[in-house]
Amino acid sequence: MNSASDLKRVFVALVISCLLHAALALMLFLGGSKSASNPDVEGGQRLKPSRALSVTLLSQKGTADPVAPASIKEASPAGNDAKGLDLIPVPEPMYYPTNQLTKPPKPTAEVELDTPEIRSIVASGAIILNLWINELGEVVLVDIEKSEVPELASGLAVKAFRHLRFEPGEINGRHVGSLMKIEITYDDRPASP
Repeated sequence: MNSASDLKRVFVALVISCLLHAALALMLFLGGSKSASNPDVEGGQRLKPSRALSVTLLSQKGTADPVAPASIKEASPAGNDAKGLDLIPVPEPMYYPTNQLTKPPKPTAEVELDTPEIRSIVASGAIILNLWINELGEVVLVDIEKSEVPELASGLAVKAFRHLRFEPGEINGRHVGSLMKIEITYDDRPASP
């Protein structure tokens, strides 16, 4: 009789285990809630000052909806024709313009843009860059919107920002991808006495 009792206990334990695993799988399938940390850090942009260089965060008026860069859209599985990928839709990563964020992304280090190699090829001019920063604070894409400097100089600026890390942008305490538009201005005019 003891073995029948033990058999019933094992059966009940197995049923409970299966139900808990099924519940966990269902929660993952339906998308359980994510908790985001809310570090107590002030927002704002501070880049290394330079006599001949200024970096400005540009306002993004007229941009109402979050967007995804074309190169990221093309790499997403939604555009792939492989068999079975259309069963579970994978959302594209979305990037919110800085004017829609409650806390903008903040660089974790200074950007070195006034290097000797740049000084030798840039006299004056501006570069406008779009930085696509994911919810982890990684720059996933840098594209040049406008450049008035030689291609080598704009390439060095892209490289400097591409390897920069950020505290991610937030909307109501939740980390989100963000689109930051910045202008870098090189001005080689002598300072007035």
